[in-house]
Amino acid sequence: MISKDFNFRHLKYFYLFLCIVSAHIRCGESSSGDMIKKLIKSNQFEKSQQFIRNYTASATSKKSLENLLVNSVIKRSKKLSLYENLVLNEDYSQKLKDKLLNQYVVLLTQKIKSKEIKALSDISNKIIKTQKIHFPKAFNLGEVISKFELEKFPYELTKKLIEPALNSSVYNMYCDLKVVTELYLEIFNKTKKFAENVNQNCRQEILNSISEKLPLEDSNFSKFLTSSNTNNKFLRSVLYLLDGELEKNIFNQAWNEILALKKLPKKRKEIIEKIKKLDPIPDKNLYSNLKNQQVYNKKFFENFPEFMNYYFQSCYQYLAGIKDFPRGNPTPNCNKIIKSDLELSQSMYFEEIKKLLQI
Repeated sequence: MISKDFNFRHLKYFYLFLCIVSAHIRCGESSSGDMIKKLIKSNQFEKSQQFIRNYTASATSKKSLENLLVNSVIKRSKKLSLYENLVLNEDYSQKLKDKLLNQYVVLLTQKIKSKEIKALSDISNKIIKTQKIHFPKAFNLGEVISKFELEKFPYELTKKLIEPALNSSVYNMYCDLKVVTELYLEIFNKTKKFAENVNQNCRQEILNSISEKLPLEDSNFSKFLTSSNTNNKFLRSVLYLLDGELEKNIFNQAWNEILALKKLPKKRKEIIEKIKKLDPIPDKNLYSNLKNQQVYNKKFFENFPEFMNYYFQSCYQYLAGIKDFPRGNPTPNCNKIIKSDLELSQSMYFEEIKKLLQI
């Protein structure tokens, strides 16, 4: 029940007061929003960003204005530094940052092609070094830097950008891409270190891609294969038995592969073509003071006669001077093997090499 002393005029005045205050708030919010929209429309993006940062209206309104700013920048601006500043804004959602980075990569590519950007120093390191870029977008940026050769060896910034993707839960989407395999093959050839900061499964995929798609250019890579898993288990076993550190468990497995290889002429042919790309030819374990060295050599050659023929053919060509070998003797231990192993008379080159060596 309403008291008799209650004055309805008071309620009317109080309601009027609330309406005025409410209108003032809405008016203030509306005028601020209009001000930001005018700044954006006149392409004053830096001022717009500062204005939004200091905006004290509702969170919903602020997010709406952030979206408006980002979409306007993407449509109208080609200023890389503006994109960099916006991406580094702590207030922006990941979705907005991804949109900005997509356009950033597009613009960066255009500017590189038109020679506006010629070196990595033309790109802000702030955006490259940040840990807060979503890894798919970071990978895209690293791919552009690598593709246009903006960074030189040892590619520290490129690795920093692409490795989060290689270590993510969807690593298999990235590990066999050309930018990845070529990058880590070059680093390995120069440092003998292979994808050290990449998870083991991804390292395996990179290795498989390299061993299948790229030629074996020198013995450094073959030595790496001897200590790694690869899809080509026969190649791995051959290289291991020729040049690896022989350990009982691994040796037994590799030797079983060699025994099986005897019945696989097509596979032997594939492997010898790979070995022909190595210089020098791996041969450490053909003369390494093994307890049964002669038996070891004889059995190896019996199971892989194509290797024996190619090895001693190369040795003969070098000693006779009938073929040029820029790196020197392609068969480092050939002389010692010939002198110590009479069982090798099965090779057509054996007697001729003995004559050249005056044995």
